[in-house]
Amino acid sequence: MVLGVLRLARTARIRWEPLSLLAGTLLAMLGYMLPSAGAFLLGVLILIAALLAGIREQNQRRDPAG
Repeated sequence: MVLGVLRLARTARIRWEPLSLLAGTLLAMLGYMLPSAGAFLLGVLILIAALLAGIREQNQRRDPAG
């Protein structure tokens, strides 16, 4: 499912940050509802990676010297 969404995003030329937030949220919710710790942890890891990448990009835009 995640690979299909990523292929769709690549085809549609969507930025990866919003897509990874969506995929991470869906995986975390699916892992929370179903007794699957693997899906929940994977979703949380994807969310953390996407949020950290967004914070890093935002700091680079603000700091021209960095």
